[in-house]
Amino acid sequence: MFLQSTFHLTLVLDSEKFIKLFDSAYSTLEYVGENKYADYELAAKGITILYYDSQYKKKIKFIVNPYNMLNTDKPDPDKLIRKLDKWVIRYFNDKYKLDDFELTGMDVTTDIDVLSGEKASDYMKVIQRVGKVKGFSRPLKKSSKKEH
Repeated sequence: MFLQSTFHLTLVLDSEKFIKLFDSAYSTLEYVGENKYADYELAAKGITILYYDSQYKKKIKFIVNPYNMLNTDKPDPDKLIRKLDKWVIRYFNDKYKLDDFELTGMDVTTDIDVLSGEKASDYMKVIQRVGKVKGFSRPLKKSSKKEH
C-alpha cells in the first residue's frame, strides 16, 4: 500500500500586499477559474501556488507534495521544513517566510488492493464512518429535497 499526501499552507493578505505579489507573479500565472490563478513555476519541486483574488479575502496557497519535493517515498519532516522555507523565501524575495503561512488542509490518498468487489464495499463503509469520528470531517451533501 502506498500513501500519498499533500498539504495546504495559506497566507491571507490585505488587498494592497496581495496586489503587489499578484502583479509581480502575473506573467507566470494561469487562470484556473472562479478568481483563482495558479503558478506552476515550482511544480517540478512539488509545489503549486494558487492566488485567490476574492472580493472578501485575498490569499495565496501553497499546495505541497512532500514526496515530490524531497524525491523520496519517506520524507524527513525536518528536511522538508527547511527546504520548503527556502523555497518560500526565494519565491517572495525575502518578504515572507514559512512561518507567515498557516496550515489549512491536508489531502491523503492511498491505493488499496481490495481484491474483490465485496471487500471494496466493506472499505467504502469504513471510509464513510470516518466522517462520523470526532476530528474528521467531510464535505456536506447538498439536499435534494424540496422545502414546502
